[in-house]
Amino acid sequence: MLSPKEKELYDSVGKRIKATIAHGDVFIGHCTEFTDAYDNEPEEASITLRDPEKNGKPFPGLIELFLNEIKSIEVLD
Repeated sequence: MLSPKEKELYDSVGKRIKATIAHGDVFIGHCTEFTDAYDNEPEEASITLRDPEKNGKPFPGLIELFLNEIKSIEVLD
């Protein structure tokens, strides 16, 4: 069973989101994937964003954000 925070990550898949991470960087992009802790190394849930913006600048490719580094998530559409 997913924790409330993991459920928030899971519900972000397929949506454009704004993720603020612990040290203040902001990523805006399309969430393409959720990986639960059991299927991830280290054992931490994560989401993947495709071609996000990092602090308003293009960040080409994929980025994986882990549960422990995500401060907040906002669904944009």
